[in-house]
Amino acid sequence: MRQSIIIAAIAMLMVGPAARSEHASLPDGVTPVMATWLWGYHTIPASITKDGSPYLYAYPHTDASRINDPPWTEVAAKHIKAGAKAPAVIFLHGCSGLFRGGLGYRILLMSEGYAVFEPDAYARPGHSCATSSVTKRSEEVAYALDQIHRLPWVDHDRIILMGNSEGGRTVAFWDQPGFIAHVILAAPAYLRAPANVPVLAIAGVDDTFADANTSYRQKKTVTPAPHGIKGTWVTSWGVATFVDDPSGGIRGGYSYKDGRIVGTLQGNTLHGYWIQADSKRKCERPREGSVHWGRVRVKFDDRFSAFSGGSSYCDEPVGPTNDWDGYRPTSRASKTILIAGAGHDILGHPELKEAIKNFLRECCP
Repeated sequence: MRQSIIIAAIAMLMVGPAARSEHASLPDGVTPVMATWLWGYHTIPASITKDGSPYLYAYPHTDASRINDPPWTEVAAKHIKAGAKAPAVIFLHGCSGLFRGGLGYRILLMSEGYAVFEPDAYARPGHSCATSSVTKRSEEVAYALDQIHRLPWVDHDRIILMGNSEGGRTVAFWDQPGFIAHVILAAPAYLRAPANVPVLAIAGVDDTFADANTSYRQKKTVTPAPHGIKGTWVTSWGVATFVDDPSGGIRGGYSYKDGRIVGTLQGNTLHGYWIQADSKRKCERPREGSVHWGRVRVKFDDRFSAFSGGSSYCDEPVGPTNDWDGYRPTSRASKTILIAGAGHDILGHPELKEAIKNFLRECCP
């Protein structure tokens, strides 16, 4: 009976709204990133099961101390045909969390023979979308990839990274090896995948979170600048260019509302101000001829290939929320698709399903 609680035929679980495994604390020995994997939704395609049925593992969240009693992978293994292997997808959810329902992406991926692993970011105590970061969500990716490589029924040479909304933003910034393709859904089309990894990015034409009118329409191949901040960047505030300031600091411009950056680089952190032609608030005094300005603080990685940070209005201190990030793009095979008439919610859109199916068959047969 214990096995029937932990894993069940997917037809029995394809109902219900989004679910969140929120915890005030975790059992002994379970770290926050481990929790995202243990409380995730993990789908096994019918092509590798003994009875020809797809299965969805979803812990019922009633007794956190029994999350490994037994480990779901042990239960899943009993349903797998001897010697069978399936390609896999790590799927990162957005701010709405995991969905128990049979969303189009999950059904589509299973029908193409993929196992789908969906970590649950809300299993981290205190997780919220407002304080989430690419760094924390990237930890989920690295941990899930390591766990998948321990599963003998997964084809370790055919693993895809995919994400939606906030999860898609993490995919957009993932630049490490381990995946044969990346798929970005309803998120900015930042293309930081390794140069030999194809990328598909899809967003609704009216999606402001995905910055559809900038990141999906700009030139995708940019020659990297030398090490350091100078050069062209693709950012959540549009295409940005940084140059040396004759006074010894850093100056830059970005395409959103004719924005400018003035600041200094201290180690890997840029401290300074943004100035725009317009913004939601006016400051009492102008800075460089505009009353639309504020502080900005962003940190670059060690290779100066990406940055992430936050901003404020006027002279208010910069808070913990990240609202500006960017990367220095490189050349790779990529495809961006804008869905006409669509906004941020595209997971069930038929055009999205068709685009993903065609991409998978082209890139990862």
